[in-house]
Amino acid sequence: MPYASEFHQAALAFDDEAIEADGLHAPMSGALGPDVLTGGALTADVSALVNLAGLDNATNAGSLRELAEECRRRALLVESAAENYRLWNRAMTRHDISLSSWRADYQRWSDDPDAHAYPGSAPTAPPRPVPPHNWIEF
Repeated sequence: MPYASEFHQAALAFDDEAIEADGLHAPMSGALGPDVLTGGALTADVSALVNLAGLDNATNAGSLRELAEECRRRALLVESAAENYRLWNRAMTRHDISLSSWRADYQRWSDDPDAHAYPGSAPTAPPRPVPPHNWIEF
């Protein structure tokens, strides 16, 4: 499973490939030198074929840009999931400290309820983050 950094790298690579695909199509006239005779059915057929290839390149470039956007979207999802788990781990650390303190207070109270105030209910753990997509790694 790709990490966010790998999604970012893939997006850049797809962007570069899209730029290259856009640059592959040149007008027919620009491809022909001054010594080439033009006209007739052959020129029309070749022009149609070159124009069709140009449309294919434009379609491919658009598809590559869509892939780049999807990679960026997924990178953001990975980063968001990682941040949610980082915050949850921090909250769990604070919870563990509070729980340990509560247990000590509870033990003191249970050993001598007349000398110590009731510590109340145990602190509750923070809710676990919503599980991320199964393709997410961080």
